[in-house]
Amino acid sequence: MYDKLKAALLVVFVLVLAFFTWDYAKTIQQNKNLRDDNQTLQEQLKGINDARKGDQINNDRVYSISKDHEQELAVLTAENQRLQRCIANGTCGLRVNVIPGPVRVSGNSQSPGANDAATGELAPAARQDYYALRQGINDTETALRTCQKYAAVVLGLNDK
Repeated sequence: MYDKLKAALLVVFVLVLAFFTWDYAKTIQQNKNLRDDNQTLQEQLKGINDARKGDQINNDRVYSISKDHEQELAVLTAENQRLQRCIANGTCGLRVNVIPGPVRVSGNSQSPGANDAATGELAPAARQDYYALRQGINDTETALRTCQKYAAVVLGLNDK
């Protein structure tokens, strides 16, 4: 009977040992899988961080372009306003070159100097149109340059 008990205990011991061995191997495999998953996640996180850094660099470039646009437009607007004040207070004049049409003296002949350039002054109402046109040109030029710079940043065409 003692031998049967010994054999039964040996079987139980072997079964327990087999279970622990199987559980240990399973735990080792799970740890390996977790390490692999962790490494994959770390690589993905690095990729995401690199993309965020790239986005931040582009955002900084776009912000810089926007600030440059604002500054350039402010300088051009100030110059336009200075010109308006200068003309308004009489310090300078807004003159345009005019070429008068041919003056008929008699028949088809022209008087000497009929096509010489002369100067004329814009009427006050026309001055306002001139200022508006000048400001519109300034706005359009700076907006176009800003769009070109922005497109270069977005498309990665610049080396800044």
